[in-house]
Amino acid sequence: MKSIPCILAGLQSFLNLYHAVMRQLSQSKETRQQLGEVIKLNELSIRNRLNQPTKWKVAEIKALAAHYSLPYPIGEKAERCLLQFQQLVDELDKKPRCRLLKLCQLTDLKLRSRARNDWTIEQIRQLSEGLRQYQ
Repeated sequence: MKSIPCILAGLQSFLNLYHAVMRQLSQSKETRQQLGEVIKLNELSIRNRLNQPTKWKVAEIKALAAHYSLPYPIGEKAERCLLQFQQLVDELDKKPRCRLLKLCQLTDLKLRSRARNDWTIEQIRQLSEGLRQYQ
Protein backbone atom coordinates (compact mmCIF):
# COMPACT_ATOMS: atom_id res chain seq x y z
CA MET A 1 0.00 0.00 0.00
CA LYS A 2 1.40 3.28 -1.11
CA SER A 3 0.22 5.36 1.86
CA ILE A 4 1.67 3.11 4.56
CA PRO A 5 5.30 4.17 3.92
CA CYS A 6 4.21 7.83 4.05
CA ILE A 7 2.35 7.29 7.31
CA LEU A 8 5.31 5.42 8.79
CA ALA A 9 7.74 8.15 7.77
CA GLY A 10 5.58 10.83 9.36
CA LEU A 11 5.20 8.85 12.58
CA GLN A 12 8.94 8.14 12.71
CA SER A 13 9.68 11.86 12.30
CA PHE A 14 7.33 12.55 15.17
CA LEU A 15 9.00 9.92 17.37
CA ASN A 16 12.36 11.57 16.60
CA LEU A 17 10.86 14.92 17.64
CA TYR A 18 9.57 13.28 20.82
CA HIS A 19 13.10 12.12 21.69
CA ALA A 20 14.47 15.63 21.06
CA VAL A 21 11.78 17.10 23.31
CA MET A 22 12.60 14.55 26.03
CA ARG A 23 16.30 15.51 25.84
CA GLN A 24 15.39 19.20 26.19
CA LEU A 25 13.05 18.40 29.04
CA SER A 26 15.73 16.43 30.91
CA GLN A 27 18.13 19.38 30.62
CA SER A 28 15.53 21.98 31.53
CA LYS A 29 15.44 23.71 34.90
CA GLU A 30 11.73 24.48 34.59
CA THR A 31 9.40 23.45 37.39
CA ARG A 32 6.34 21.29 36.90
CA GLN A 33 4.20 24.37 37.36
CA GLN A 34 6.04 26.20 34.57
CA LEU A 35 5.72 23.18 32.28
CA GLY A 36 2.04 22.94 33.15
CA GLU A 37 1.53 26.51 32.01
CA VAL A 38 3.20 25.74 28.68
CA ILE A 39 1.13 22.66 27.89
CA LYS A 40 -1.99 23.39 29.95
CA LEU A 41 -1.68 20.47 32.39
CA ASN A 42 -1.71 20.43 36.18
CA GLU A 43 1.38 19.52 38.19
CA LEU A 44 0.12 16.01 38.97
CA SER A 45 -0.35 15.27 35.25
CA ILE A 46 3.13 16.64 34.54
CA ARG A 47 4.61 14.42 37.26
CA ASN A 48 2.80 11.39 35.82
CA ARG A 49 4.12 12.16 32.33
CA LEU A 50 7.66 12.61 33.65
CA ASN A 51 7.44 9.27 35.48
CA GLN A 52 5.89 7.52 32.46
CA PRO A 53 7.28 9.29 29.40
CA THR A 54 5.36 7.15 26.90
CA LYS A 55 2.11 8.68 28.19
CA TRP A 56 2.86 12.07 26.61
CA LYS A 57 0.31 12.95 23.94
CA VAL A 58 0.87 14.38 20.47
CA ALA A 59 -0.57 17.81 21.35
CA GLU A 60 1.63 18.03 24.46
CA ILE A 61 4.78 17.14 22.52
CA LYS A 62 3.85 19.75 19.88
CA ALA A 63 3.47 22.40 22.59
CA LEU A 64 6.78 21.47 24.21
CA ALA A 65 8.54 21.41 20.83
CA ALA A 66 7.30 24.92 20.11
CA HIS A 67 8.36 26.01 23.61
CA TYR A 68 11.87 24.62 23.08
CA SER A 69 12.08 26.04 19.53
CA LEU A 70 12.14 22.60 17.96
CA PRO A 71 10.40 21.87 14.62
CA TYR A 72 6.89 21.53 16.02
CA PRO A 73 5.22 21.36 12.54
CA ILE A 74 6.38 17.72 12.59
CA GLY A 75 3.63 17.24 15.18
CA GLU A 76 1.09 18.62 12.74
CA LYS A 77 2.38 16.24 10.09
CA ALA A 78 1.98 13.37 12.55
CA GLU A 79 -1.62 14.39 13.14
CA ARG A 80 -2.22 14.31 9.38
CA CYS A 81 -0.60 10.86 9.23
CA LEU A 82 -2.90 9.63 11.98
CA LEU A 83 -5.86 10.93 9.98
CA GLN A 84 -4.53 9.18 6.87
CA PHE A 85 -4.26 5.98 8.89
CA GLN A 86 -7.91 6.26 9.88
CA GLN A 87 -8.88 6.82 6.25
CA LEU A 88 -6.77 3.83 5.21
CA VAL A 89 -8.50 1.61 7.77
CA ASP A 90 -11.92 2.85 6.66
CA GLU A 91 -11.14 1.98 3.03
CA LEU A 92 -9.98 -1.58 3.72
CA ASP A 93 -12.19 -4.63 3.29
CA LYS A 94 -13.14 -6.48 6.45
CA LYS A 95 -10.41 -9.15 6.51
CA PRO A 96 -7.38 -6.86 5.87
CA ARG A 97 -8.93 -4.23 8.15
CA CYS A 98 -9.19 -6.71 11.03
CA ARG A 99 -5.62 -7.90 10.41
CA LEU A 100 -4.25 -4.35 10.40
CA LEU A 101 -6.13 -3.33 13.53
CA LYS A 102 -4.94 -6.47 15.33
CA LEU A 103 -1.31 -5.85 14.35
CA CYS A 104 -1.63 -2.26 15.62
CA GLN A 105 -3.27 -3.48 18.85
CA LEU A 106 -6.43 -1.55 18.01
CA THR A 107 -10.15 -2.06 17.75
CA ASP A 108 -12.58 0.20 15.91
CA LEU A 109 -13.64 1.65 19.25
CA LYS A 110 -10.06 2.39 20.33
CA LEU A 111 -9.30 3.95 16.96
CA ARG A 112 -12.28 6.31 17.19
CA SER A 113 -11.51 7.14 20.80
CA ARG A 114 -7.90 8.02 20.04
CA ALA A 115 -9.00 10.19 17.14
CA ARG A 116 -11.06 12.23 19.61
CA ASN A 117 -8.72 12.19 22.60
CA ASP A 118 -5.25 12.26 21.04
CA TRP A 119 -2.66 9.52 20.83
CA THR A 120 0.06 8.76 23.37
CA ILE A 121 3.65 8.01 22.39
CA GLU A 122 3.15 4.39 23.44
CA GLN A 123 0.15 4.09 21.11
CA ILE A 124 2.06 5.68 18.23
CA ARG A 125 4.86 3.16 18.71
CA GLN A 126 2.35 0.29 18.65
CA LEU A 127 0.77 1.74 15.52
CA SER A 128 4.15 2.08 13.79
CA GLU A 129 5.11 -1.48 14.65
CA GLY A 130 1.78 -2.80 13.41
CA LEU A 131 2.09 -0.89 10.15
CA ARG A 132 5.61 -2.26 9.61
CA GLN A 133 4.36 -5.81 10.12
CA TYR A 134 1.38 -5.22 7.84
CA GLN A 135 3.42 -4.01 4.84
